[in-house]
Amino acid sequence: MEQADTGDLLLFKCKNFGAFITRSVTWSEYDHVAMILKFESTANEIYLVEATGNTGVALNKWSTLRKHIGTNKFYRKCVYRHLDLVRGQEVMEKLECFLQQAVGLEYGLSVRDIAMRRTTKTRCSMMTSKN
Repeated sequence: MEQADTGDLLLFKCKNFGAFITRSVTWSEYDHVAMILKFESTANEIYLVEATGNTGVALNKWSTLRKHIGTNKFYRKCVYRHLDLVRGQEVMEKLECFLQQAVGLEYGLSVRDIAMRRTTKTRCSMMTSKN
């Protein structure tokens, strides 16, 4: 709780078959990721932004999620990765803009989506870009 900072990551290893397939295809030990968010207004709580098939992109409390980590639980393993980044005003504004656009979206990824791999500029990226 003390080390975690906005932008840091949690990597998860789930125990279901779909997660096994994801790890196999990606050659990874992990099949799920969440980004940590810390807010000054709630200093004793950490929030996670993550995308799942059930809820889409959502904010969840760490205190709620951590109950589901451990042997014979949904998440068999969870590791913390610190992002070495200066979290200045511009970075935080871009993150806030991204979150405003992403939270609440449905989760969806198909083979077609992966094959097409199109990138589009969002309104926020155009507003905050200094290129």
